[in-house]
Amino acid sequence: MKAVSDELGDHLKHGKVTVFAKTHDTPRLIASVGKPYTFSGVHHKDVPFKPVLHGIMDTVKEICGKDFNSALINLYRDGKDYIGAHRDNEGSVKDFCVATLSLGTTRNMVWRLYADKKCKMKMALKPGSIVVFGEEVNTLYTHEIPKQLRVIEERMSITFRHLQ
Repeated sequence: MKAVSDELGDHLKHGKVTVFAKTHDTPRLIASVGKPYTFSGVHHKDVPFKPVLHGIMDTVKEICGKDFNSALINLYRDGKDYIGAHRDNEGSVKDFCVATLSLGTTRNMVWRLYADKKCKMKMALKPGSIVVFGEEVNTLYTHEIPKQLRVIEERMSITFRHLQ
């Protein structure tokens, strides 16, 4: 995780997210690498892959059998950092497949059926775990990393996509 943070340097920072026409800082640090990427109304510039992150992407490509050209990195500094329930509904994703690698401390990911928010499943994402999902899962469910106030260690997620 430190090697990825070192490679990203100043690129890993608070992002902006637009929700209901209001723009806020993200409650975590983010960086986007690879092809330019727009989500939640915010455009992330083209930042080239460096060796460590490129090597991780190549390994995830082999595991998933998919070609990725973009990575979104989220650094959750402790259990106060989170990402709310959402679906990855950006139109720039080609051949929809998302693969997320977890590094650092274990955090929960919660999946909720979009049509019935009470129907949910919790997964403990341990270091080195990879979650892969396609368009059908993304359409039917939301996912989130909720606050876990007892967590004091960092977690990094690296989410790979193939953008047009």
